[in-house]
Order: sequence, then C-alpha cells, then structure tokens
Amino acid sequence: MTKLPPHARARLGLGYVPQGREIFPRLTVEENLRLGLATQPPGASIPLRIFEMFPVLAEMLGRRGGDLSGGQQQQLAIGRALAMEPRLLVLDEPTEGIQPSIIKDIERAIRRLAAEGEMAILLVEQYYDFARSLADRYVVLSRGEVIKAGKGADMEADGVGPASPSERRHGAETRGSSYFFLLTAFLRGAIAPWSSPHFASSPAPLSSSSLARRTLARQVRQRGCRRYPS
Repeated sequence: MTKLPPHARARLGLGYVPQGREIFPRLTVEENLRLGLATQPPGASIPLRIFEMFPVLAEMLGRRGGDLSGGQQQQLAIGRALAMEPRLLVLDEPTEGIQPSIIKDIERAIRRLAAEGEMAILLVEQYYDFARSLADRYVVLSRGEVIKAGKGADMEADGVGPASPSERRHGAETRGSSYFFLLTAFLRGAIAPWSSPHFASSPAPLSSSSLARRTLARQVRQRGCRRYPS
C-alpha cells in the first residue's frame, strides 16, 4: 500500500480526511463532494447518508467551500472522503480548531459509521476524551515510535491519558503523545481489509424506505443533487 501512488490507494478504498481539512475553497460544497466520486462509476450520486450526518451540507450545496466556517469545512472534508465509499477511512485530527458542538456532530457520525460496519476507521487524534470515547483499540506514538497499545476500554488502566503541565515539562511518554486510535468496524467481518492487495466489492447502498429519508432525498434533489441510488 505505501508504494502505491495516491490515486491507486484511493481506488483500493482508502479514504483520507487530512489535518487542516484541505477542501477546495473556490469550489461549491456540491463540487467538493463530487470530487469524492472520482473512484465511483460514471453517473454515481452523492450518498444521502452524508447529508443525514451533516445536514448543513445539504443547506449549503451552492455555497463556496471557502465561505464555510471551520467546523462546516471539516464536515465537508469528511463528506468528501465518504463519497468514495471507502474501505478504510483515515481521520487526521478531525477535532483540531473545531467548536465543541461540531465535535459532537463528528463524534456521532463516526459512531454511526463504526456501527454500520462497512469500513474500518483509523482516527489520529490528540484530543484524549474524544478518542477514548470512540476507540475499540489504541496505539500511542511518541516521536514516530509505538510506545503503548491495547484496548480502548483499558486506556486509563494502562496509564494513557492527557498530559498535565508537569508531565509535559518532563516529557512523559504515555501522556500527551500523539494517539492512533483504531475503530475495529471491519467490513463483513474481515480481519483487516487492507491486508489484501484488493479490497472487496462495494457494499450495498443503505435502504431509503423511511419517510424521513425520502423527505431528505427530495430536499437534496431540489438543490440540484441526485438521490443516492437504491
């Protein structure tokens, strides 16, 4: 995987949300989202679940990305990665510079994705409470080296936590370091979908039977975005 060019990694199902968001500020919200469809068949539609998780994006489809707030841009960056239907979603410090209410929205979205079980999620995060609440398993990195790993539920017992001012001054190793947190929500029970040179075929789209979903679909279509295929 590390030897492949970025476009080949994307086609294998690796979705990436970079630190700092890196959306395209002069493109509209819809155009940014459609960039995520580059790995999908021609005519693919933006998945409706993106708008279910982040309703503000449906309201701002025609607005330029650069006009959004920092939290809205982060939601857009996550939505762009989800548009490609990834097998592995990598989130690089998604809470950086984000207001608390948006962090809660992002946390709910990650919980939903993990519960659906259609992708593995790798969360790189320094906000301890956010990561601890989500992690199935954790890995602590310090200066590029793995110094501790275990189950997410055992983090406090393992001595992993946010650094105090005194610990930061003395360079405590397991507190205040950068964390890799792995949500083990594997596709169809696979042990590790990225261990194979090719990922499995795309998952079946979500059902659109509920009234709420049909209402949202109608609102999205009215704003110029096609319905997620059923």
